[in-house]
Amino acid sequence: MRYARFRAILPRRLLTPWFLAASFLSGPVRAIDPLDPSTVARFARQTVADAVAHGAIPGAVMAVVSEGRIVLLDGYGMADVAAGRRVRADRTLFRVASISKLLTTAAILQEVEAGRLDLGRDVNHYLDRFRIAETFSRPVTLHDLLTHTAGFATDVLHYGVRLPAPRVPLAEYLDRFRPARLRRPGEIPSYDNYGFTLAGHLLQKASGTSFGRRVRDGLLTPLGMTSTRFSLDRDARERLALGYWQDGEKLAPYPPGRVNILPAAGLCSTGADMARFMIALLGGRPPEAARSLIAAVRQPMLTPRFGVCDQLPGRCYGFNRIVLRGRPVLRQTGKWPGYLSVMMLFPRQNAGFFLAYNLADGFRFGRGVSHDFVEQFIPRSPPGSPPGEGPPQAPPPLATTGSYVPTRTPQRMPWPALPGEILATVDEGVLRLNGRSFRPLGAGVYALDRGLSSEEGGPGERVAFWPPGAEVPTHLVTDRASYRRAHWWEIGARFRLVLGLTLTVLGSGLVWWPLVGLVKWGGRAARRDPSKSRGRPQWRETLGRSARAVGTLGCALAAGYVFFWFRWSSGLAPGAAFYGLPSPLQKLLAWGPWLPASFALTVVGAVAGWRFRLWTPGGRLHYTLVCLALGTTCLLLHRQDALFGS
Repeated sequence: MRYARFRAILPRRLLTPWFLAASFLSGPVRAIDPLDPSTVARFARQTVADAVAHGAIPGAVMAVVSEGRIVLLDGYGMADVAAGRRVRADRTLFRVASISKLLTTAAILQEVEAGRLDLGRDVNHYLDRFRIAETFSRPVTLHDLLTHTAGFATDVLHYGVRLPAPRVPLAEYLDRFRPARLRRPGEIPSYDNYGFTLAGHLLQKASGTSFGRRVRDGLLTPLGMTSTRFSLDRDARERLALGYWQDGEKLAPYPPGRVNILPAAGLCSTGADMARFMIALLGGRPPEAARSLIAAVRQPMLTPRFGVCDQLPGRCYGFNRIVLRGRPVLRQTGKWPGYLSVMMLFPRQNAGFFLAYNLADGFRFGRGVSHDFVEQFIPRSPPGSPPGEGPPQAPPPLATTGSYVPTRTPQRMPWPALPGEILATVDEGVLRLNGRSFRPLGAGVYALDRGLSSEEGGPGERVAFWPPGAEVPTHLVTDRASYRRAHWWEIGARFRLVLGLTLTVLGSGLVWWPLVGLVKWGGRAARRDPSKSRGRPQWRETLGRSARAVGTLGCALAAGYVFFWFRWSSGLAPGAAFYGLPSPLQKLLAWGPWLPASFALTVVGAVAGWRFRLWTPGGRLHYTLVCLALGTTCLLLHRQDALFGS
């Protein structure tokens, strides 16, 4: 298969940069190219079409709009590799995942305009079946949900279900899988699928109809987006592109499923419909029936509604405002198992870009194409001092240094899962985040120094420490994501050290104690009166053997959990946890409650060992270390909420 052969020739980490750079090797690219059909079509051939031709992705659809018209709309490659079904821009459906939030936002703003929803009202006012816990004095509002600032914990499990299981209704999902509230609302933006699902539930409560029907009748049909839908019937499933992942040297399709979090990630659409939506948002000429509807949502969706400080772009309702290669961009990405998508709007240029493809690659391909599109077609900000090169600012304080992890780090993910870590250091007055340099832009705010650092793969181009003016900040907020200061066990080097020492101690108990038991059993068999052989009563010998047996069992449980977790999780497709844990891991988590029980018994054994001197001082110390290792294992499991199953 050509795809497999090509992947074998080039390492995976080099594949995407290779075909993205290949088209530009013949000479330098002009700073800005016009957004005309011929130039954009050439860009698409050099990036998307070449990627499909070389087997880097199975299929894709791309749409570009400008000044109220479609500049490019085309499909590439295969929607179904085995069946030979090709991608058609006006017919093939792709799961666009979190781009669903844009349609949900638009429908909610319509209800706000009609007076049936209030952006500043406590969401509990609209709820009856369940309530959001009043953890903080400030309630969660619809404004918080639309700006990702509600403060909910992240839980990636049960986002969907595998066929033939039915979809979990919105109210039931929101009630069963309510996350903890970790942060005060309205302070820190943290991408929140539960919050947007809750917003969609409020939409259907206010409209008196189902979520999917409300969006269809109030938005999709007036805009002429007749192929777009949240629920797939038989015809739509036949039009849906299959999602794939790279299983070694072959493409593997994901099994079909349903999405539980419809308002946050359930949308399926075509490139043609996404082009219509972008034109409408940018102020083009939507169908007559939709003009009044779109007028109510354009400004809230295209202008900032939340930001931790003036120098960070902040968030609109639905869109995230970022700085991409020095250009201001409104962006929303979508990631679902087997599907990646991105929509970008450039209001200053009255232009929009959409790309979707059917391969789970961690967004490497989509990131490269979208970034190159911005570089080639979108001019930088108006002339002036580039970010970070204005008047000299005070160097960052040393208190900002340390490790930060994403606020989206899931709590209900099986251990051991180590979050992505950002290391902040200060070197000669320059802030460095994972080696990238940032220059002061204001008090506690920094901008990427494009002269010293690569813009790719980093946390963002602008960052700020929060709270403003704090002696020791608790959060690092960028134009892409938010991070909190890491606990000691989340720091990569320390975590690996603790994990290694813990497993070593557990392994020593698992090997040494059975060996000692066998040696002693053989020695007792050669003696007539083993109870008097060492001048110790029989009950003490029995107590010592029982304590070691309990410790051995605890070591086996803990070490076995870690071993089988790595074994069974290593072959999972990316994003498989969205549909819940596979059966082997569910069964493994069921053993979790036995670990605290074995730890408690081991504590009793350690106390008895020192109290009655059951073993030599070295033996008692070893038993105590094993007890601490079991306790550490239980603590790490508990911190990931994986001790008592999920």
